[in-house]
Formats: sequence, C-alpha cells, structure tokens
Amino acid sequence: MDPRRVVDVSGGTHEGGRSFGSGYAIGPGLVLTARHVVTDEQGIRSRT
Repeated sequence: MDPRRVVDVSGGTHEGGRSFGSGYAIGPGLVLTARHVVTDEQGIRSRT
C-alpha cells in the first residue's frame, strides 16, 4: 500500500450533518472507500 494514495473523505448529509472517513486513490478521480463513509451523502470531497 502506497501511503501517498491514502485520502481523507468528507461529505454533507441530506439532513445537514457532516461525515468523515478515509479512502485510497485507485485512479484519476477514483477513490475506494467503505460504503458507510458515503451512504446518504451529497457533495463528497477527498484530499490527500
């Protein structure tokens, strides 16, 4: 695993809350993460 590809994932819920998790960059514009990180999310963002 290349630690340079680990990213923070954050998003906003439909109820106005916030969600945070982690992911792994697998390609240009593609991040692999767990379903619970993005369930019921809108406006997902990732950063290295």
